[in-house]
Amino acid sequence: MALLKRQSHKIDVLASVPLFGTLSKKELTTLARLCDEITVAEGTILMKQGDRAVQSVIILKGACAVRRNGRKIADLGKGDIAGEMGLVTDQPCNATVKTTKESTLLVLTGGAFSDAMAQMPSMASKVLKVVATRLAENDRRAT
Repeated sequence: MALLKRQSHKIDVLASVPLFGTLSKKELTTLARLCDEITVAEGTILMKQGDRAVQSVIILKGACAVRRNGRKIADLGKGDIAGEMGLVTDQPCNATVKTTKESTLLVLTGGAFSDAMAQMPSMASKVLKVVATRLAENDRRAT
């Protein structure tokens, strides 16, 4: 029963993330099975600017700081996601993300994400549409 509750919680968390918000229950269930829940210590570097994106993390509990070129650009907390754009675009991380307190995270590796997208083209289409919209919005803000 605890396993089903944990799986259901993962699905709910994924559904609350804008990148995955348009996915069907079946697609969310597939992604949830691929996610690991981990707890890491304060000061853990989750991703480093310039490195290859290998995972995306959703903060279940705790906090992180996001730095670009050494300058703090954001604080992340419960429900926030980091690293998702790198998974989709296969571009290096554009910022360093480091925990500022002990944190519990939902982790989705790039390999698992790619496998899920290949197995379910409908998921790939939905996620890419969200990414394209976000990139267009960022482009408009930059001008």
